Amino acid sequence: MRVFLARLLLDAGGLATSIAKSGLSVSRKSEMDFVTEADLSVETLIRTAIANEFPEDGLIGEEMPTVSGESARIWVIDPIDGTHNYAIVRPFCGISVGLIEDDYPVAGANYCPSLQQLLFADKSGVWLNGKPLPDQPSESFLVC
Repeated sequence: MRVFLARLLLDAGGLATSIAKSGLSVSRKSEMDFVTEADLSVETLIRTAIANEFPEDGLIGEEMPTVSGESARIWVIDPIDGTHNYAIVRPFCGISVGLIEDDYPVAGANYCPSLQQLLFADKSGVWLNGKPLPDQPSESFLVC
């Protein structure tokens, strides 16, 4: 799972970075909520990869409708976590994906492209850029 999510988030981060460099189109979902074309493109990339690898799983995303699955697993996607920061080219944003199984979070990852930091957590531990973070309670990362 860690390798799949790492590759997926690195690909998504590359797409988000590419879109940001080409100039952003920003619109509002509500008075206090923004959306960019990167939100939509990154969520599409993530949904497609998950559906190809785990076609029986459900999907919940911030920008697109929920997809019910046949398994007990549900992927939760925030394609640009910190859209406002992303839109004004501040480095404090990321791409977040979590996995829930039988109503319990079992894995989660966040990638911040501008800082090149990939954080992953599951029941076996926490990793930053592929290196384990010792003495970190993975449950606390998964609940966030």
